[in-house]
Amino acid sequence: MGALEIFQIVVNFAQHLSIITSFNISWPAQWTGILAVVRNMQLDLSVRFTQYVPAIDFRAQFIILTYLTPLLITSIMLIFFKTPQVVVWYGLLLGCLGALATGIALKFIPSTQFSVQTAISTDLMIAGGAGAGFLLLVALIVLFAKRQYKKRRRAKICAAADPTQAPTAADILNARSVSTVAMSNEIKPNLKLLASGSKYKIKPWWKILRNVIIAGTLLYGGLLLVGTTSNPYTDTYVSPVKAQAIGIAFGSILITFGSLLSYNVISGCFIAGRKLNKKMNSFFRKNMTQIALLAMVVLYIPQTTAIFNVFPCTFVTCSEGHEFVSNRFGLDAGSLSSSFLRNGANSTACTPCTFQSTCPAALASQLCPFTTDLRLNKDPSLSCISEMYPYYLPGALLLFFAATLGFPWLIHKLVSAVSQFLKDIPPLGATTQAESWLIHGCLSQNSCKALYYGYHYKWRFYNLNLVIQKFLVVAVYVFSVYHESAVAIVVACIHFAFFVSALYSRPYVNITEDVLSIACNALNALNAVISVLVAFQAPIPVNTIYAIATANIAVPVLTMLCGSYFERKLQRRIVGAHKSQLGTTAPPSKVQLAKERGRRVHFARHGPHDVTIRHRAPPLHDTTTSPMSREEGSYTVDPNSDSDSSDADPAAAPRHPAKTKPALTPEDKQLVELVKRLDAQLNVFLLRVLVQYFLVMGIAVFVAMCITGIGIIRLATDTTVVDSSSSYTNAAALAFELGGYATWSAFSSRCCCSPAPSTSRYANSSAALYEMWKCLPNADGAADAGNQLFYKMRKRYDAAIGSGLVLREYCATTFDTSVVCAEPALNSSGLVSVTLCPGVTLTSPQTADLW
Repeated sequence: MGALEIFQIVVNFAQHLSIITSFNISWPAQWTGILAVVRNMQLDLSVRFTQYVPAIDFRAQFIILTYLTPLLITSIMLIFFKTPQVVVWYGLLLGCLGALATGIALKFIPSTQFSVQTAISTDLMIAGGAGAGFLLLVALIVLFAKRQYKKRRRAKICAAADPTQAPTAADILNARSVSTVAMSNEIKPNLKLLASGSKYKIKPWWKILRNVIIAGTLLYGGLLLVGTTSNPYTDTYVSPVKAQAIGIAFGSILITFGSLLSYNVISGCFIAGRKLNKKMNSFFRKNMTQIALLAMVVLYIPQTTAIFNVFPCTFVTCSEGHEFVSNRFGLDAGSLSSSFLRNGANSTACTPCTFQSTCPAALASQLCPFTTDLRLNKDPSLSCISEMYPYYLPGALLLFFAATLGFPWLIHKLVSAVSQFLKDIPPLGATTQAESWLIHGCLSQNSCKALYYGYHYKWRFYNLNLVIQKFLVVAVYVFSVYHESAVAIVVACIHFAFFVSALYSRPYVNITEDVLSIACNALNALNAVISVLVAFQAPIPVNTIYAIATANIAVPVLTMLCGSYFERKLQRRIVGAHKSQLGTTAPPSKVQLAKERGRRVHFARHGPHDVTIRHRAPPLHDTTTSPMSREEGSYTVDPNSDSDSSDADPAAAPRHPAKTKPALTPEDKQLVELVKRLDAQLNVFLLRVLVQYFLVMGIAVFVAMCITGIGIIRLATDTTVVDSSSSYTNAAALAFELGGYATWSAFSSRCCCSPAPSTSRYANSSAALYEMWKCLPNADGAADAGNQLFYKMRKRYDAAIGSGLVLREYCATTFDTSVVCAEPALNSSGLVSVTLCPGVTLTSPQTADLW
């Protein structure tokens, strides 16, 4: 029973079920609670799981699922499977791309608010472009040199072989891996040093110092975010995040990573700690490929859903007196978090204009006219024309090719490589290719075997079938969101077709996975049929939901138990047949079990007659050594050797007399040795393909993230929103404060006031109070808005300065004549301030900043 295969089947079933329950149809009200729980299994991050993990809007979901998660997997693959030189090269390449993107972004930032970007944007673009070009040139030169070296090495090996003599298993393995000889020669001189324990030597001092600095930075940053400590130099930036629950989550993550790195530094000072770290590193290196592939399988549906949701948009019209929702934010942490940390599931495109009563009706109709815009289907509060298409669509296209289509290509590439390897070697004690496939799957310890081991040879690409099913369901679900009945019907047809496919193919080797896969596909089809009935308002008893929920839980569990029972029964039958055939009570070896199971499973499905293996090579027990295998350092197979006990100390044998391994025949020993060496070379090839795929995807993700980052910066510096404060003086200050108008009277007659939106960085709180004035453009052109409607933010209260409400009531168009005797105008300092009446005393910031 394969745990990974069962986990994959169950996760796929749960995600398909969550999509079905997310159909936009009129579900019975009594089903709402259960359906809400099931929808969470879609893993789209649209719900708040705990008080420390808040709900996020679609933009944050898209960034996390399509940008941050693939970058995290790429970083892990780099750390574990690439040399430090490659990691540094890749980091420099991403840095150059980031500099290039920053330069482009600075070109888009309005010069009225940022005046230094023009001087450095060109330099950043030149440096980033030149650096990226140089690094790519270095990579091409190194790649060309490596290929030339391998070509010459392969030619040398082939020239030494006798063309009249059939190659043995050892020859084929040596010819497959041209670096075998060099690798063997490098290892031989180091065996004595490795045996002495020098592989556990302490790290260089500069690496220890580097880790100490990084660990200290992570721990201190985490403590700042959690609020355990404070620093006057960072409070300005940390306080907005620390004040929210998300700060505790981020701080906990930093503290965790800092603690792990600190443990690595401390344990590295002792030989026992270094040995433990070495074992843990070997364990993670062995299983990291399976973890990465499993993460891609689990994230395929939520990631593809996020990518597809960028495309569908609909024209929405706001009637007079309404305006489109605008998610305005700044570049500070507090503003970004308030804009992105919100649940956009029930958001709307239009909102009433909440002008105060002092706004004339004629002016209000001009400020909130009848207007139309293209809004995102997933979250109508987001504009496709001004935000999603320019800054998120390019990233979605890149990730569509790199992840949505790239992952199926990766599966096909890896499984095809394994198939080709097995075709080119002698039969593994089998008579057919399919039987040889099963035997290799039982004996193999290959790091990527989860992709192919669980399936029969004929259905070795069945993982692609599962990916196609996910792709079709997600595509129909996303792009037909406003055709509820049609979506339910098409998804039901898809699930029924794949149920028939699973029932016909029975692709899994183990009985448990086969029956579980058939049961889950049947449940998916049944659930989709129920959604069709609900969509057409068929009379369904309300209590049916409990029977459906019970079936969706009980059927997979019962099928797993039944499958496990029959699987164990088959295993006992194989062992019993082996013992009766040989007339012995000794248990069979793993090789004998693999052979017998391969024959039984294969003949049970295909009968005794099948196409034999196309490649015929000398039998495994043929120990004839060709000139190719006699080359120094090459692999030679000795049938009398046992790799599992070759390094054992004879003096230590009597210490363990209780347990003995089943005896292996010379042919079985050679088969085990062949599979081990095949796995070693497969690991090298498959890891190279896997890491290269993630490297390419990492570059695509980083470029897409840079484009989205440009959009975030551009929208944060939107010229239609005039800030509440500036460093301008004299005429520029007057134009800034009054939005291009000459006097306050002209400004107040062309603008209307409303409270600042709670999702913007100007959200009202106990620390600050803002007004948001929406204005018609001045005939001469507003200061920052050109010839379109614009917003002017005004701060009216600041806990550190005081209140300006004594000068003018909140959102009032006139000042209190008992306090203010003249409207705002330039004072002697070049700032815009009001003139106080005699006998009134207020601070200078109140009269200049809070009027």
